[in-house]
Amino acid sequence: MEQIRVLIADDHAILRDTLCRLLSLEPEFLVVGQVESGLLVMEAIRRYQPDILLLDLNMPGLGGLATLQQLHEADYKTRVILLTGSDSEADFAKARRLGSCSVVQKQAGAEVLFTSIRLVHRHQVEKV
Repeated sequence: MEQIRVLIADDHAILRDTLCRLLSLEPEFLVVGQVESGLLVMEAIRRYQPDILLLDLNMPGLGGLATLQQLHEADYKTRVILLTGSDSEADFAKARRLGSCSVVQKQAGAEVLFTSIRLVHRHQVEKV
């Protein structure tokens, strides 16, 4: 079985660690790396070549939307799922315009995240 390669970008270490452990429970997911800032995302994508980037919307330094802008301009193949605790429809709309394939609320359950990763990987963009 081909694994879905996932990169996690979130400024909270405990959330990154928890996501790594959670995703490791599903044999089809492989976490290839994690970064704590949008400033490190581009280099991590070049290094790890993930299929999916789980990107926090609100990070210090270079936030999620600015990171999406960079990815959009660089025309990377990595598909992005925005992770957020926010409910800002304006941010979600901007994220979609910049190429985010899905938005998953941090309050959602693990199955919502798993389903989103699977659908986005299969290029079945969906709204969560």
